[in-house]
Amino acid sequence: LLQKAFMPCTWLRTRREDKFAQAVSYFIAQKTDAFHSFECHPNMQVPDYDEAEIAKCLMRLMRRSSWHREIDSFQHFEVVYEDICSRCNEVMHGLGEFLGETIEVIEQSRYQKMPDLKKRDYIARFRNSCISYEILGPLNLT
Repeated sequence: LLQKAFMPCTWLRTRREDKFAQAVSYFIAQKTDAFHSFECHPNMQVPDYDEAEIAKCLMRLMRRSSWHREIDSFQHFEVVYEDICSRCNEVMHGLGEFLGETIEVIEQSRYQKMPDLKKRDYIARFRNSCISYEILGPLNLT
């Protein structure tokens, strides 16, 4: 159905490997209105840890990403967040090849990460609570 409705077009699929980290990032973004690293500032206050709200964020993300399975049958290019962070220019070069375009080298220093220590703590706490208490039931985290 999607193919008939949206073809011909070029599909770019973005996803994140670590769904727990994505849920924490989404939670923080909702609470701070900083949805990407360019909006972050050194004095940004990370909200208090809230397991129930992070679990809701994870469930929203899982529902939103479920339609991505339909895209798997289309010709598409997939960008994984963790790959962009670790090897940005290589990923962008691959995207350029897929699109038949040349993409300029991206200056890595333009990117900032959100405050990491508290965020890492939240991710670990949330991952442990989900595993220990099975609060979310069976999850397909791919």
